[in-house]
Amino acid sequence: MMRTSWLLTLTLLSGCGWGGPPQPLFTVSGRVLDGNDVPVPGAVVTDGNGSVLTEENGRYSLAVFSTHLTVTKPGLSTVRFEVEKGDSPTSHLAARPGAPKVGLDTRWGAADLKGLRTALGAALKSYPATPLAELDALVMVTPGYLDPAEQAALDRWIRAGGRLVLAGEWGGYPSQSLDTLNTLAQPAGITFTGATVKIAIGPDDTEGWDSSAAIAPASLATLAGGTDPVYMFTSTSLALGSPARAILQSDKRAYSVLATSSRLSSQVLAAVGATGSGKVFALGDSSLWLDEASDGGGTPNVARGANARLASALVAW
Repeated sequence: MMRTSWLLTLTLLSGCGWGGPPQPLFTVSGRVLDGNDVPVPGAVVTDGNGSVLTEENGRYSLAVFSTHLTVTKPGLSTVRFEVEKGDSPTSHLAARPGAPKVGLDTRWGAADLKGLRTALGAALKSYPATPLAELDALVMVTPGYLDPAEQAALDRWIRAGGRLVLAGEWGGYPSQSLDTLNTLAQPAGITFTGATVKIAIGPDDTEGWDSSAAIAPASLATLAGGTDPVYMFTSTSLALGSPARAILQSDKRAYSVLATSSRLSSQVLAAVGATGSGKVFALGDSSLWLDEASDGGGTPNVARGANARLASALVAW
C-alpha cells in the first residue's frame, strides 16, 4: 500500500511539472510593425522567460511560458499585451524621439580608441563612471575580470532592455577574460570560443587574417552603410545556440586554429542574441576599431569599410 501511494504521488507531481523541467504553454507566431505598417526587424519579443528577435519581415515565433508578452526595439515604443493559444498577434510600435544614451567602458584601453569614440557620438558617456541606469547601450572592448556583483548588475540591466556590445579577441589576448565575455554573452546564446580564426589564401593554403565580411541582417547593414563590408583582423570564432544569429561570417576557406577539426569551414565572427528585453552583440575581433593600420597600409582599421559605422549601427539596431 505504501509503494502504491508513493507511485501515485510521483505520478501526480510529474504531471504538475515537478518531475522535470517546465514545459511551454504553447507557441505564439506573430508580427511586429511600425506606425506606418512597415515590418520591424531586430525587435525583442519576450515572455519574461524566453526571448527571440524578429526577422527582416517582422515575424517571430516564441514558445511561451507566460501569456504576457513584451515587444521592444530601440527608437520605438515598448508594447505589452496578453496572448491566448492560437493567437497570431500583430504589434505596432510607435516612434520614440531621442538619441540612445550610449556608454563606453573606459577600462582595458578602450578610452584610447578615438575613432570608436567618434563613431559612437558626441554624447558618449564613460562607464563605470556613468551608472547603467542612465544608459541604453554599453560597449565593452576586451573586458577583463569583473566581480560577481557587477556581472549580476549587467545581466539585470540587459534583461530590462539594455543593449550590450562585446568586442573580444582570440584566446591569447592578454587583457581580456574569456570567462567574463561568456558570462555576459551566453544568456543570449553566444559563446566566445577563444580559437583564433585563420583563412587559407593562395595555392599553398598560406594562413592569413579574415579580410572582409558582409553584414547578414539587411536592416543592420543599411544602418552601417549599405553594401560596405566590415574588415576583420585577428578574430576568435563564436559558437551560437538559440536564440542567437550570425551577423558576420567568414567564407569557407577559414578555420579555427584551436578547434578539434582544422577542416576549412565558415566561421561566425559576430553575432546577436536576445535575453529578457535586451540584446547582446558579440564581435570576435576588437582590432577593427583600432586607430592604426594592422595591415601596414595607410588606412586605420576603424576607417576601413563599414567598421566605424558598425559601432553606431549596433547600438541603434
